[in-house]
This record gives sequence, structure tokens and C-alpha cells, in this order.
Amino acid sequence: MKNWKRTLTIGLIWGYILFGWYLNNFFKTNWNFHIFSLSNWEFIVDEFRKGWGISSTGDWVFVSIILFMFPFYIFTWRCALNVKWTDLIQRTVNKIIFFFTGSKTVLNRPVKLDLNKNSSKTTRPKALDSGLIRPIAKDTELKVPVDEMGEAPKQNSYSGMGRMSTSTQNSGFSFDNSKNGFMPPNDSPFTSSYGTPSAKKSFSIAPSPLDEDDFDKILLEDIKLPERTRLEEDLEAVLEKAGYSLLRNVQLGNLTADYLAVGENRVIVCQIDPEEGDWLADEERFNGEDPLWFSESSHRISPVFKLLEEVKKLSTRLSTSGFIGSVAPVFVIKKGTIINAEDMLSTWKEMSISVCRTDMGGPDDLKSFTETIVQDKEPSEETLAIVHNAL
Repeated sequence: MKNWKRTLTIGLIWGYILFGWYLNNFFKTNWNFHIFSLSNWEFIVDEFRKGWGISSTGDWVFVSIILFMFPFYIFTWRCALNVKWTDLIQRTVNKIIFFFTGSKTVLNRPVKLDLNKNSSKTTRPKALDSGLIRPIAKDTELKVPVDEMGEAPKQNSYSGMGRMSTSTQNSGFSFDNSKNGFMPPNDSPFTSSYGTPSAKKSFSIAPSPLDEDDFDKILLEDIKLPERTRLEEDLEAVLEKAGYSLLRNVQLGNLTADYLAVGENRVIVCQIDPEEGDWLADEERFNGEDPLWFSESSHRISPVFKLLEEVKKLSTRLSTSGFIGSVAPVFVIKKGTIINAEDMLSTWKEMSISVCRTDMGGPDDLKSFTETIVQDKEPSEETLAIVHNAL
């Protein structure tokens, strides 16, 4: 129903603009013809019946517009349905505001985070049944009272009975507050094997579990996730061990590649991302503009897209120079985190680019730099000359 209303609204607005304003004024000005006048249309039909001959250029233009204005209207209407008008209007307004105010933040279009269901950004941990491993604040930890000797009673066969209740008191069990601790009833079959706990050891018990309602009130921001383990990798050593000859800080158009690794059958263009923080990657163009990556407070043109564009140009030059191997772009996340990397892996694979991580880059779904690099053999002098000529 919503799509039907949108289709009708766009059709009415575009019909009014095309017929009610533009064509109507165009016909009035040039031929004094009113397209919404029934008598004018009857006059045209009578002229054709009388054998009106189309000879002048103006007559041909008039008839052509009459014949094609309805197909043109339907075609443009269909094209208008594919435009995201809300985003387009917002982007235009933001650019106008940016022109007058110079604020960079107004250019950020709203981003819908469509994260994986298993992402830590959207999933709240389930409550755990066991009180021994349920998270709890330090100030609520409870300990068994220790007697004057620095000792606590041992656990016995009754320690798993759970919480004391009035029913246990009625059944003959008792709890002695003295240093002897818990005492079974006189008629218990375990009385003979139950001894007074020795006063040589101390221990603490786990705190009582939180109620389910209390656990539900814990905010996601209050739960600290484990820190990512740093990947200790020497990128130059990894490339050299794989058989590549290295060129550092190579200028490719408007982009500087950190490493150009040349092998006999492969050239790797490696760029390290210097940005920190969490980023939402997007590799699709919007209204013909370059794809963007978004953070919480800013955005930038996709570095993967920029690297891939320069690699395509380099590949063409290498092919022209006589290199018959492949060119592989590798983008390395070193400090930041791609929060939707799991969903983007298939997209990057289709784009024929490898996105990996090293150092504190993330997330863990990305392969390490060492796992990404493919083994090759040292290049010959001829291959090195070809690459230098292409650069």
C-alpha cells in the first residue's frame, strides 16, 4: 500500500510539472494551443480530417511533441520512482547549509546500521543459570565468616541444599551461629559420618545469582568486552619472506601505497589504513558519488574504493609494458575497526580486493596480514624493469 501511494504521488506531481506547467505554457507561447482545452483538440482533429499537410518545421515539432509526450511522461515517471527523493533532498539541503556555514557534519547522511545478528553491537548477553559465573559487581561479593583462628567450616553433603527456608526449619534442620556452623538433625543417617569441621582452612563462596529482572536492567555500555589481542606482524618481513621485492611509499595518482611488493608472477599494492575508531563500510555509489565510510562523527571516501581505482590504472600500465602476471590490492586495517566487516567480506571478494588486519585492527573476522599474502618467487631483472617503467 505504501509503494502504491508513493507511485501515485510521484506520478501526479510529475504530471502537473510536465503537462500543467511546462508543456501547457510551451504550446501557448508557440502555437496558442491549450492542451487542457477540448475545443482546441477538436480543431486539431478536424484539420487532420480535412487533409492538413505537415510541411513546415514548426508543424513537425508540434506533431512530434503531441505524439511523444505521453510515452515520455510514462518513461520519466518510471525513472523518478527509482530515485531516493528523501535522501536527495536532504543531501541538497545539507550542501546548501555547508556552503553558507562551512560545517562538515551537515553532509553526513543518516546511516542505518544493518549489523549481523551475532554482532556484539546489537546482541545483549543471555543470563547465565549458574551463580558461580554470573557477572556481579565487586562490592556485592559475599564471604563466609571466618572464626578467630582464621578458619571457615568445610563444605559438606548438605552444602548443595540451597537456600534456607521456613520449611527446612520445620523439618528438623537447624543452623547454629556458633563456629561449628551447620548441624544436621539428630535422626539424620549422616550423623555418624559427620564430623565437626576442622578450623584450619578458609574459603569464600560465590555470590547469590542476580534475579533475571535485575540482569535485564544491565546496560550494554556497562558490559566490558574483552580487548582484542595485538597481532605482532612485521609487514616488510612477511612480504620479503614470501619472495617479493619491496618498493616503499609509491605514489599512484592521488594515492600513496605503503608497499609495492613485486614478485615474478604477482604485484601486491599494499596500503595501511591510518585511521582509528569504528567505521561502517559502504562500497555502493550514491547518486553517482563515490562510496563513503561512516564513523560516529564523520565520514570519508571509501579507502578501499580509492585503492582499487588506482590499482586498475596501474594494472593497465603494467599490461601495456608487458607484465603478464596479476595485480593484487591489499588494504590493511591497523588501528580502526570495521563494524560490519562480516557482511562486507563477500562484497570485497567480488571487488577482487583483500581487506585484512594487523596490530590492533579489527574485527577478528578479518584475516591477518600473514594469512592474506600469497607466496611468490623473487622477480627477475626484466620484471623489475617492467614495473619501474610502468610507474
